[in-house]
Parts: sequence; C-alpha cells; structure tokens
Amino acid sequence: MDLRIYCSWCNDHAFKIDKATAVLAGMMVLTCPGCRRDTRVSLRSSLEVSVLPSEQMPLSQDDEVAKETVSGSLADSLEGLHPLEHLDYEPPPTVHDRKQRFPIAGAAATGVAVAGKGRTSFSSGPGSSSATPASDGDDSSRLPNSRIPDALAPDSAKKWTCNPVQLPWYDQSNALELLERRRIKEKLSDEEYKLLRQWATDGYCVVSGIIQDSTIDSMMADFENLWTADRPFDGLQFFDLPLGPSGSLMTMCHAELLKVDKTRRLAARDNSNWRINHFDAYSAAANSIFENSELTRLTSLIFGCPSVPDSTLSFMYGSAQDAHQDTAVFHVFPPNYIIGAWIACEDISPDSGPLMFYPGSHLEPIFEKFDNYPQTNLRTAGPQVFQEYKAYMERLTRKYDRHLFIAKKGEILLWHGMLLHGGCEIKNPKLTRKSYVIHYFPPGMNVGNDVVGPFNW
Repeated sequence: MDLRIYCSWCNDHAFKIDKATAVLAGMMVLTCPGCRRDTRVSLRSSLEVSVLPSEQMPLSQDDEVAKETVSGSLADSLEGLHPLEHLDYEPPPTVHDRKQRFPIAGAAATGVAVAGKGRTSFSSGPGSSSATPASDGDDSSRLPNSRIPDALAPDSAKKWTCNPVQLPWYDQSNALELLERRRIKEKLSDEEYKLLRQWATDGYCVVSGIIQDSTIDSMMADFENLWTADRPFDGLQFFDLPLGPSGSLMTMCHAELLKVDKTRRLAARDNSNWRINHFDAYSAAANSIFENSELTRLTSLIFGCPSVPDSTLSFMYGSAQDAHQDTAVFHVFPPNYIIGAWIACEDISPDSGPLMFYPGSHLEPIFEKFDNYPQTNLRTAGPQVFQEYKAYMERLTRKYDRHLFIAKKGEILLWHGMLLHGGCEIKNPKLTRKSYVIHYFPPGMNVGNDVVGPFNW
C-alpha cells in the first residue's frame, strides 16, 4: 500500500511512498521538489502518520533519524492531492472499539451505556498515578507538590526543541496571509473564513446548532442519575466531593459514593463544585457528543489537519477557577495543537459563575519558566514556579478585556490552548452551570506519555 502525503509547506506537491519502507525507516525527511523544503514524516504505528515541517518532530539528542530525499522515481510519482484526503490516521474509536480495548465491568441501572476509554489521557505520562483534569478544562487550581523541585535536573527529562515554524498556521506571523491562501485553495465558505479569521485574531469562536437539545437532555439525565444508581460504574470517579474529614474535598469512586448515606450524598451533590472525567465512556448520549462529526470537522478545519477528540469533563456547577491556559496543564507537541470545546448544557445565568475568557491573550508568549515545554508546565512545576505562573496570569488579566460566555443551551465556545480562561465568580451558589468540555488534538500530538514525573496530579 502506498502513502500519499502532501507537502506541509507549499501544499502544491504530494509525496507517494511505500508504506512498508516508511515503517522500516520509522521517520523520513522528504524534500519537496517544488518549494525545496523538507517534510518530516513519522510513522509511529501502521495506522498513525504525523506529517510536519522539517525540524518539527521532537527529537532527543540521542535520536537517530532515517532520512531519505525525494529523487528519481519517487519525485516522478508526485500527485496533486488534497492534504487531508489521503492521510492514514487512527480515527476516534467507536463505542465498541473502546469497550474491546478498555473493558469496564459492571453497569448501572440507569440505562447509561458502558464503554471503556480508547484514547490516551493527557495526564497519563510515566510515573503518573491518576488523571485529574479540573475545572473548565484542566487542573491548574490544584496545589503544587512541595516535593517537586522548581527545576528538573538537566539529565532527568528529554530536551524538547521547538522552532517557530512548528507552530500551527494560526500562530505564524503571517497567519492572515496563510488564511487567504487557504480560502482560495480549499474554497472556504464565507462562514468558515470568518470563523478561522476570528480564531487567528481573537483565539476563540462560538458555534451553535450542532448538538440537539434532546441529546443534551439525555446526557444530563444520565449524569444526574449517577447519584441514585442501583449499581456503580467500575472506573468512574468523582472529584472535589466535600466528603473528607471535616468536609474536606476528596476524590471518590462511584461504588464508594453510593455507600454514603443518601442525605449526605445528595447534600454533597448540591453544595460543591464536583466534576467527573470521561463521561463519554459511561453515557451513550455523552459519547455521541464526543464523537460528533461536525465538531471533529470544525476542529480539523481550525487545525488544518485531522483532529480527534481526546478527553472530556462534566460539570454541574461553576468552577470559580482562576484564569489559566490549557498549555499549562496539557503536554502538546508541537505546541498549541489543542482545542477546547465548552458546551452549554442549559441556558447559563450570569450569576452562576459563567465561563470567562480574554480575547487576544492567546498571542502572549508561553510562560518563561516553561523552558522545556511540554516537559515543563504546572503538572511538573515546583511551588515557586506554580506561584510565579499564577502571578503572571494575574498580570495578563489586567492587560486584556474579560468576556463572559452567557451561553444558550447548545452553544459551544471553541478556544485556543493559550487563551486565558476560567470560571467567573459565583454570585448565586444555588444556580447550576451545566457544561460538558471536550479537548481535541491532531493524532500523536498529545505527548503526555513522553513526559516524566514527579507530577502534581
């Protein structure tokens, strides 16, 4: 079987290579005969292909890269192909695929579908004992581990090198020029062009009409029924429940939660900012939103390459979380190939602690202490760096205008990985702020498994 891979620089030529040869090489650098630039092709498995500009794939100092220059018969086999139509990559696994790969025993009596999680969690790197993403998209509100030094020893982690050309098109200095080229070449509609232009300039966009109200209602019914289920879901965990000693917050599995006295259990449900992760693995409705083809198409359009949904978070109440960036808690390489999607599961009240965000803040440089990103971020930061990042965020919030997402049910805010966002203050704690969050990556660019601990969560 041949692989046809479009030049990631000029989009004017396509490489046609033998798949078996590519797998044996592991990685090849192919020189485009049109623009004469190099495209590095990495095959991490027979179903996953990463196509990036030269010097874009992460390499350690000891890595040996097999290189092959396009010439002769290979150069003669160039074909004018669309860049996304002929890439072999692993699509989001179906419910049945996930169940086969990550079986979960047991089923609740609430009619919620059971399936395992067939994707790599962002926090499952070596040495990580649990994945605990938190409010409004991550876990930046968690306290740092005092045992973690403020800087890892030079030989304790891989050295990552990022060239600016590795960043997505929307982070390039000529992003709007690149967008104009895409508009012509890809025949973008006026609506798509407007969406991509806002993404490049403001770092977010809002879409609607994608998720049906009935699907959201079904998911939220499954979500609320978890508290009174006759049988627990194995593997399902609840975070930030006030059921610890003296009402302290704790993480609790579904089975243990159902053993708690019902009155106390429901009081915890109604009086805390609890959340759960990966609800798509336990609810057919949540899974249908997770695998929604239009959301995948839109995120692929924004990336300019295939996108897959990776992880989910579900909330009943507002988070009141400080402003932060997703890059501070996710390990992404090349940087900024991440999109968050915040889905309103009801009409959001201004008094419920709505999602807040700061348009244009995505253009700020990465925090200077994250000097070996994606290895260095809040998950691996010591207490001093943690506090310095918090102070940096506070300074940036004074630089940009704050917007509140007073969303109608079904509206979706998509945001850039560097966009400052968080949870606004909660004026009425009795009001719910039901929401469902999905994070998207191009295949192979969530590199949490390549990061070493110790970790803060």
